[in-house]
Amino acid sequence: METRSNTKMRTFLLITCVLSFLIWLAFYFPRFANASPFNSGSTGADGAFAPTSSMTLTVPPSGTFNFTSINIPVGVTINFAPNVTNTPVTILATGNVIIDGTLNLNGQDGMSVNPANVTFTALGGIGGPGGYMGGAGGIAALFNDGSHIIDAGDGEGSGGGINRGYWNGIPSRIFAYNGQFTSNSILLPLIGGSGGAGGSAFTGISFNCGANGCNGGGGGGGGGALLLASTETITINGFITANGGAGGIGYLLDQGNNVITGSGAGSGGAIRLVANTLTGSGMLNAVGGSSQVAINISSGFTSGGPGKIRLEANVFSFTGIVNPALSLGYGNLTISLPGIVNFTSIPMLAITSVGGATVPANPTASFTTPDITLPASTTNPVSVTVAATNIPVGTTISITTYPRNGPQTSTSATLAGTAASSSGTANISISQNLPNVLLVQATFSVALAANDFPTYAEGEKVEKIRVASSYGGVSKVTLITASGKEIPLEKVRNN
Repeated sequence: METRSNTKMRTFLLITCVLSFLIWLAFYFPRFANASPFNSGSTGADGAFAPTSSMTLTVPPSGTFNFTSINIPVGVTINFAPNVTNTPVTILATGNVIIDGTLNLNGQDGMSVNPANVTFTALGGIGGPGGYMGGAGGIAALFNDGSHIIDAGDGEGSGGGINRGYWNGIPSRIFAYNGQFTSNSILLPLIGGSGGAGGSAFTGISFNCGANGCNGGGGGGGGGALLLASTETITINGFITANGGAGGIGYLLDQGNNVITGSGAGSGGAIRLVANTLTGSGMLNAVGGSSQVAINISSGFTSGGPGKIRLEANVFSFTGIVNPALSLGYGNLTISLPGIVNFTSIPMLAITSVGGATVPANPTASFTTPDITLPASTTNPVSVTVAATNIPVGTTISITTYPRNGPQTSTSATLAGTAASSSGTANISISQNLPNVLLVQATFSVALAANDFPTYAEGEKVEKIRVASSYGGVSKVTLITASGKEIPLEKVRNN
């Protein structure tokens, strides 16, 4: 039968492996035994960075600055304007880095409301570069039909705060949760903090809200994410901050004319410093912002979750203040020898063509909006070509088609080429009357793969690594231990 066939792509890669309190730091570590010299990998293409006045740097599309040296004097603050994809900030230097001024990657505060702007939505604070936006406050004017509480927006990010309100009368508890930081202590991959939830809106005379109602404040933005790496020495006598933004104040008065609506704060972000020598007596901050306590709240959470700070060097002589710190006991601060700057050999698997039609750069794998529409004259079987990176040549890949209704079919192919770039093609039958989703996966030994992944996770030996592509987002890496526990890489707590 010759009918139109809508074919959508989704790739899925499986790799089987053989294998907040202030604290004063008074560290002095001599050069570790067997320490290897660290190279930041900077190309030096951006030259020396030595500003004489405060300024805002626009983060390049790659998210990476390649300097030769950096010298930020006292009184100079460097802010960052995020790029289109809101990547974290990576600053690499071939020479010395001196921070006597300030690097600011803080999330913004959520918008507050007052009697003059009760008919407008209080927007959530924008996250620092690599961080996530807070949720918008609830707006009562759209629903002013009685004594109600209108939920506001949730904070963005994997640890974004959620808002929960109640209808029909005054509830006993109203929550606008704070954002939480969700990445691991090795800060690979590097991500920023999550936004806090917006505050609920209130309507009706029982809340003393009047004709327009009472709007909630916007949630605070999450702190940004920074990797600062030098082949030589990093000296911090100034400040590096990646704090979460405060929750905005909502407009609701109790009998004592006190503001009692709440909004969540953004979590702290991430700061990672890597160098051969780390010294100075400055301050590193990645704490959550302040939340606005709501009526009858008793959760005790008055600020966004703490971020994480990681210090890596062969020689430590840093005597500064770090917040959050080791005393929190949650891996919020870790110290180690220099590690890899970024994962450089993550395996990738992607379908590049089906039936001779090229797959778009960012497929959605949606049944309702096909990525590819094959001609009505297409007959089975159709060819499917798969491209791979960092997967051993000779690996067998399996391809499975899932029609919207009906049985699935599978086939296989063998990768040929090089480990850096290989491909395979197979023929498979697809439903010609219904949309299809294609799934591709591969399994191979870690002994044949580049080994820059953590080999232990949560105290257990890693036995498998699963990588799944997420269209419109980043690849999701899951570590599978010998006991079968599955741990997302962003939650790994390796040091």
